[in-house]
Amino acid sequence: MWRKIWDALTEKPWFAFLFLGILLFLAVFTDEIPKTGIKIHDSPYQIFLLIAGGLLILAAVFLAIRQEISPSVPSTPPQSSGKAAPPKINPKLYNVSISKPKPVRASQSPVKLVGTIAKPLTEDVELWLFSVGARNLRPTYWPYQKIQIPDKKNWDLEYKSGTGKRVIQLYLVGKDGQALIASFFDINGEFLKMHGGSHQPLLAITSDIVPACEPLHVEIEPPSA
Repeated sequence: MWRKIWDALTEKPWFAFLFLGILLFLAVFTDEIPKTGIKIHDSPYQIFLLIAGGLLILAAVFLAIRQEISPSVPSTPPQSSGKAAPPKINPKLYNVSISKPKPVRASQSPVKLVGTIAKPLTEDVELWLFSVGARNLRPTYWPYQKIQIPDKKNWDLEYKSGTGKRVIQLYLVGKDGQALIASFFDINGEFLKMHGGSHQPLLAITSDIVPACEPLHVEIEPPSA
């Protein structure tokens, strides 16, 4: 019983006023408060308890109606400024570009990607190629391959895919993102062993997976006869 009363008090604050009001009303009909010697019946305390109990019950009714009409909305934590926090990795420092192929160009798989980077990557940053899309109105991300840059400026990669339109995106990836990608391949490896088929995509990425340049739209043609 007391557990239910406590839950009601914590979930609905107005219930505390109602509970106390009812207790005061019951006290009006008490002859004497036990172990105190204070007389209630036919004393000024009786009128005081009656008025106080009535006010508490009215307050409970008011708060209950207010809570039902305009329920409280969780407040968002204040932010130090109106600007969003800058990304952990600044893509402008590296100025990654894709020079070949050109956007929306029909090609057969594998597609040879060629590009440049203006500044060598730091030890904690990697350059990755992703295939991106959407599923049930949610973005999807397929990490494809880490890009090696032998001379610290020029890079190239062969992208193999089935036929159809594809969106390819280069990402600069920090430590958290690298851990996510490693988990992606570990989990998909076990999934493919058991069920076969294709890789299941990521439905979200970490804040240190940052687009390195504009996405590339290509169309993969069927193999020639």
